[in-house]
Amino acid sequence: MNALKDFLKLGSTGPSIELKPTSVTAGFAIPIPTIGVGVLTVQNIAFGAALTIPFTGKPARVRFNFSERQDPFLVTVIGLGGGGFFALALGLDGLELFEMSIEVGASVALDLGVASGEVHALAGLYYKLERIAATDTAAEYDKAELDGYVRLGGSVNVLGIASVSIEFYLGLKYQSPPPELWGQASLTVEVDVLMFSASYSFTIERRIAGSSASALPGLIAALATKGAGMASLAASTGSYTFVDLVSEADWDAYAAAFASVA
Repeated sequence: MNALKDFLKLGSTGPSIELKPTSVTAGFAIPIPTIGVGVLTVQNIAFGAALTIPFTGKPARVRFNFSERQDPFLVTVIGLGGGGFFALALGLDGLELFEMSIEVGASVALDLGVASGEVHALAGLYYKLERIAATDTAAEYDKAELDGYVRLGGSVNVLGIASVSIEFYLGLKYQSPPPELWGQASLTVEVDVLMFSASYSFTIERRIAGSSASALPGLIAALATKGAGMASLAASTGSYTFVDLVSEADWDAYAAAFASVA
């Protein structure tokens, strides 16, 4: 079976067929040669499409892409440039996934013979809209994500013997539901000397803001010991009101504690 899969999968730049126990996927990718007009250069362009037929009774799906997120197209005008990608996945039951990104910035390279290097500063936006399948406890819904980021970095190489590269990333991510805003930062350093290679990466992520509703499921679970019916109702509807969280008996006890005695 593995030999058959290797034989049918002809590569990422041509037609391919991928067999899985639950589905079969047929697709192709067409690379487009680099386009250069004066100081304008467009490279790394590729158009692809794929059709997936599940064996589980789920609807067939088709995906179209213009380059890929991990391998975007590049546009360069002298020292200024940018890139991006676009992808769309559709099924017989509607939209499955839509994502795109665009990146702009500047890059400068220098080659002195014995040493060469480059520095770059880039800013970009990434958007994703994904259909989340239904589960036993929740209906299907659309989840959106919007990222804005800045990338700074550079590298230097000396006679092909030693090289050092550094990359700094700072970004903001908004996603919904639940509505949340996250801050992200990472630093990556790589060093290569002859046969020795080492890398260091540091990443930090913090939740900056978001709806208090994102913390309510845990509260509902805690209240389940007092009223399983109340917790089940709030969890199934996805909306929480004052009545959901405070029972009539609890409210009467609270009001009685502040009632004046005649």
